[in-house]
Amino acid sequence: MEHWIAETERLGRCLWLSDGKTELAASLDYGIRIVHLSCRGMDNLFYEQPSPQPGLSTPEGWSVHAGQRLWLAPESGWDYHPDNDPVEFDCLPDGAELRQREDPRLGAEKRARVRFLPDGGVEMTYTVKNTAEKPLRCALWVIRATAPGGRLRVPFDCETGTDELDFRPGRSVMLWSSTSLGDERLRFTADSLLAEQRPLDGYCKLGFWCRKGTAALENRGQRLTLLYPADPGPAYPDGGCNFELFLCRQMMEVETLGPLVSILPGQSASHREIWRVEPLG
Repeated sequence: MEHWIAETERLGRCLWLSDGKTELAASLDYGIRIVHLSCRGMDNLFYEQPSPQPGLSTPEGWSVHAGQRLWLAPESGWDYHPDNDPVEFDCLPDGAELRQREDPRLGAEKRARVRFLPDGGVEMTYTVKNTAEKPLRCALWVIRATAPGGRLRVPFDCETGTDELDFRPGRSVMLWSSTSLGDERLRFTADSLLAEQRPLDGYCKLGFWCRKGTAALENRGQRLTLLYPADPGPAYPDGGCNFELFLCRQMMEVETLGPLVSILPGQSASHREIWRVEPLG
């Protein structure tokens, strides 16, 4: 397990980690953000914002920056509060723990634990602690801004080969107001959503319940497979979504959500993902 600190012009000062197969970087200048993810020595699967841009930054100072971030759903103005303070970290034998300073406006503290697994996967555990004096009602929401040109496949919550005369609906899709089902970046099959990032104007966002809790992104000669919880018992935000997708000219955001929870003062809630990165071909 390797740990090192290095700085690049676009990503800034970062903590880098690698098990020899997969490498990732966490920003130490802002965040929490995982700003680089790839097979060792290959191109970044995550989007890197070259400079503040309309739609990807706010006048108050919040910016996409790069890569993966932790928000709280349902979406609100609190999510866009600037998170530009330095990030604290501890190196661990199998990864690292990242800590964001307490956000007094939100009344919460965010953490992320990176753990490289023996089978080559990377376990990401995100935690939000309520530091306010009243319960915090939210869902943990992990958003990945991915590099241009990516192709994504997400299975629907359905079984293929079932009786075509079944009168019950088999799936639901939540569409945001800017989204058209005729968007050429989207393709719906009998069992999956296929999406491709293209440099086209217009925002596209949709979400749905993915019972299998998986998604696969292919780009830059690599495949990233995401595994995330799908518990049908509790309620989920945005009409019952545990997966959401956002497309714009610059990038594609791949998003997973935990269930809605009420975090009592002093208590915490967590959301866990497994990442697997492998070369194509």
